[in-house]
Amino acid sequence: MLALLGPTFPASPSLPSQHLTSWGYEDVAPALCLAYGAERQEKHAWRSHPRLAEGCVPIERIPTELLVHIFLIVRDAARALSWLKITHVCRHWRTVALATPLLWTSIPAEKGPSFLSACLKRSNDVLVDVISHRCVLAVDPLLDVLHSHTRRLRTLSFPALSHDAAKKLLVDVVTPAPSLEHLVVQVPTPSHNYTPPQFALPDRDWSRLRSLRLNNIALPGHVSPVSSLTSLNLSDVIVGDRAALNSLLDSLAGCVQLVHLTISDSCPSPLKGDEREEISKRRTIPLRTLHTLKLSAHASVVSEVLSSVSVSPLTTTEIKCVLDPRQTSHNLVSAILRSHSTDLESSARAHSLYLFVASNIFRVRAFDAGGSSSAKLLDMDIECNPPMDMSYLLPDALRDLTHVFSASPVTDMQVFGDQRFISPEDWRVALTRLPALKTLEVGSRGRVDSLFQALSFSDVGLSICPHLKKMCAGGIDADEAAADIMLSCLDRRAAHDARLDVLVMRSRAGREPLSACTVQSMSTVVGAFDYR
Repeated sequence: MLALLGPTFPASPSLPSQHLTSWGYEDVAPALCLAYGAERQEKHAWRSHPRLAEGCVPIERIPTELLVHIFLIVRDAARALSWLKITHVCRHWRTVALATPLLWTSIPAEKGPSFLSACLKRSNDVLVDVISHRCVLAVDPLLDVLHSHTRRLRTLSFPALSHDAAKKLLVDVVTPAPSLEHLVVQVPTPSHNYTPPQFALPDRDWSRLRSLRLNNIALPGHVSPVSSLTSLNLSDVIVGDRAALNSLLDSLAGCVQLVHLTISDSCPSPLKGDEREEISKRRTIPLRTLHTLKLSAHASVVSEVLSSVSVSPLTTTEIKCVLDPRQTSHNLVSAILRSHSTDLESSARAHSLYLFVASNIFRVRAFDAGGSSSAKLLDMDIECNPPMDMSYLLPDALRDLTHVFSASPVTDMQVFGDQRFISPEDWRVALTRLPALKTLEVGSRGRVDSLFQALSFSDVGLSICPHLKKMCAGGIDADEAAADIMLSCLDRRAAHDARLDVLVMRSRAGREPLSACTVQSMSTVVGAFDYR
């Protein structure tokens, strides 16, 4: 029950004797006069405000404008159709609800043709959103109802349709819908049967379309560009076919207002077709308004898309790709990104790098700054097909990552994985490319002797990471022999005015800790030494 309560007046004592606290007998008469006087004033106030005299405003007397606003809020916040209960509160509420066209513009298609027809009737001539939240088995009755209201369709969303139902929907409803702004049509992709889509969006005027999500359905031809799109989500429109990818790229060339682009492809195989012919006619597609680029496909597809688009410095790129390292060079990062990062203006904003290679994990991140306030520029995960241990790829990944971002002002870097695979030369090559590095964190497991050997200044004054001030090594194997190498490195850096301000070390569980003498010696060559 909804009620609008009136303002609360100061409460009057129910009995005059409530005023008799520590007063004497002679004060009783004046107190009674004051009490009854206040009571008379309060009664007069209630009589002069009839609504306040009732205590609350009856629900049938709430202004219609306020009711409509409340109804719309309840509808948007409620689950499913539970908001319809408001039409059963009282006759006035039901009358207002049925006479409010905006209240019936969001229609769940799974409720059937009768409910769809009733909502279309109650919404009068207002544009409507027909949305299906689950698979609709009997789609023909719905299409029969929608066919006579196509001019009023603003949103049409069917996330699970058969090929025949989707084709009929596109021909009978989507084609003659001039006001369509948001469209979702998804056809399930057959398992292990990856073939290009059997049909595409119809050729028509798509100038009003703002967001589009398709699964196993191709984009329209060049005669019907989707130039006004701000959000595009495509799934299984490439399926390893180079011709389908080229057709998609041709369509992207006309999407000059895109803000969000998502391309996913479940085909685990690389692109098929003549790559040499495609290289000869490769072009660059400017997508300067793009904020987010999400790619999930085989590495060959991801690489082709990245090498064909040019995005703004503010674009966040998220990549999930599949490949077989046995058929690819060990330089996976540059093989996937190719010229993408070197051509991107956003790479010049990268100040922080993250690399994690262990077992079945290959993860790369790039941020515009260090710490919690940083914004993500690149987020890339690589999976192996067939599954295999990728730990041995850590050294190549480290070299490759620093090569890709060698022109970036990187000040922070995190490297996680089995440190035993990284040689002093690997570290030396990688760190030489990051002269502005200030913070370095390594960990997971293994020894870090190689890292400190690379960081040690040579006798001729060759400096690596001269601005390095903070280091953290966690989960490592540190013994007295390794500590001697670390001490030698830190002593050399201190002698060349490159002393570390902070060094944090966390030994791997079960390993013998360093002696107190060694810990004390380490504390003398750095600003602060934290060892556990």
